[in-house]
Amino acid sequence: TNDEVNQTVGADWENLINDKGYTEHISSISIPSLLIHGKEDPRPLESVRSLSQRLPNSQFKTLEKVGHYPWIEKPELTRKTLRDFIGENIVL
Repeated sequence: TNDEVNQTVGADWENLINDKGYTEHISSISIPSLLIHGKEDPRPLESVRSLSQRLPNSQFKTLEKVGHYPWIEKPELTRKTLRDFIGENIVL
């Protein structure tokens, strides 16, 4: 079932982001990064927020009425979020 898959994947994800080697690598990434999480996503919000806090130059956005696939569920909102991020952070 979806719940079983989410629990398994969630546990694997938590193990990965708490791995010391992974954490050290993540903290060395200095380019602007955007993490998007759908408010209706069954995967834990806190794990993505925790990852964002470890990325020194990141932004974390939660999208309302969106699950795990924001580019499919709300493509216009996702596109706007990406454009805003790029406009604020990327020099062309």
